[in-house]
Amino acid sequence: MKGKGGNLVGLKEDIDKIKQLMKRNSANVVKKTDIYLTDMERDVLELLCKGLTNTEIAEERNVSNKSVNTLVQKLCRKTDTRNRTELVRWAISTGYVSARM
Repeated sequence: MKGKGGNLVGLKEDIDKIKQLMKRNSANVVKKTDIYLTDMERDVLELLCKGLTNTEIAEERNVSNKSVNTLVQKLCRKTDTRNRTELVRWAISTGYVSARM
């Protein structure tokens, strides 16, 4: 692999420029978070962000409505949000889900 100028130094410079560009473009889009979500939590969060009710999420995931309720409450505690609306805002601002779902 060779970058601009046909050598490895050129490749490294190109990669550095790409990294800087990506960093600059994403600075105002996604906030860093130290909160880890399990696969199930991410799935439920994504469905919640699409506007599904707890009952619809339960049907989609083949789990009980109570399980979804508990999971949504757990997500609110983890993310320090008070309701579903704040949870959706948090998910978008941290990049867990896209604002254009």
